Amino acid sequence: VPVIVVGCKLDLQDENQQVFDVLFLAQKAALYPMAALFDKESQTLKLRCARALKRILILCDRDRDGALSDVELNDFQVKCFNAPLQPHEILAVKMLVQKKSSEGVNERGLTLTGFLFLHAVFIECI
Repeated sequence: VPVIVVGCKLDLQDENQQVFDVLFLAQKAALYPMAALFDKESQTLKLRCARALKRILILCDRDRDGALSDVELNDFQVKCFNAPLQPHEILAVKMLVQKKSSEGVNERGLTLTGFLFLHAVFIECI
């Protein structure tokens, strides 16, 4: 159970806005515990998170070619979020990954490198 101790020095502030900010950040830390997944200092996924994501990619890679094809990527999206990706969205995802990591996409689809990069981006945005 997460325990968060907060000292907001409300009596030293002119506005009450700081209280809402503190509560929002405390809620975010409890609901989305990023520290176990991502090292902010090095901007990398933690080893156990990367291993888990590798296992997920292996399970979703039905043709066992080491990459998620558009169909496999869409199936992953539907299984996780119950929402399919449109073809232009799949293309946009692959273009984003390829822009940041040339090894992230190949002729077969989204590689492990790309899959890990994509999840690191999602985790950073939380």
